[in-house]
Amino acid sequence: MQSMHHTDLRSHLMRLSTIPLMTASLLAVFLPPKAAQAANPYQVCAQSLLETGIANLEAADACAAALDPRDLSRCVTAITGRTEIAATEALSGCRQARRPEEVGTCVVDIAADTDGVVPLNVLDYCRLSVLPERYSQCVTGLVSQNDITAALALDTCLSASNLPRNVLPSFIPRTENPPELNPSIPPSQLPDSLPFRSSPLLEQSPTAPPAEATPTTPTPPPTFTPAPTP
Repeated sequence: MQSMHHTDLRSHLMRLSTIPLMTASLLAVFLPPKAAQAANPYQVCAQSLLETGIANLEAADACAAALDPRDLSRCVTAITGRTEIAATEALSGCRQARRPEEVGTCVVDIAADTDGVVPLNVLDYCRLSVLPERYSQCVTGLVSQNDITAALALDTCLSASNLPRNVLPSFIPRTENPPELNPSIPPSQLPDSLPFRSSPLLEQSPTAPPAEATPTTPTPPPTFTPAPTP
């Protein structure tokens, strides 16, 4: 009886262990090849652009030149899916952006929360912004809480977002009247002339010129006198 109980328990555990394997096998069979190869960012980019209506060659060129193909495709997909901007215009704007995914979010947020704006103009503003997401928050916040037009908010936030921040401490702004210098020694106590300190090479005594050579009288050659013959 006890052995039969162990046998049933063992078979039950074996059936449970085969469930994950069967699930994985079914997913591998029924999933399409495109979904299985979705890890390739360039393939995802090209597929997404083609679905928005971009031509094959234009999509291939854009994805190949993109620094992050996924961000580029997300930008185009977001803009074409939630605004009236054409796919080719959205792709042109996203390709010129520093942060394409943030540009897509910027365009969608401003177009949805702001009245009286032209979506294509919003794309240009978001593309020129250094931080598109912060820029969209600036525009939508000013329009909702202040009595200003959307066009004025677009210009104001763009000018503010492009200003340099966190400038180095060594930066000194230029003023019309520069500060006066306060030297430790007042000019009245400075001597009129400073002593000349020559170089050690110049302090060496000059070498005496070479003595002139005295002319010498040439010695005549010796004369030869033959011996007398016997």
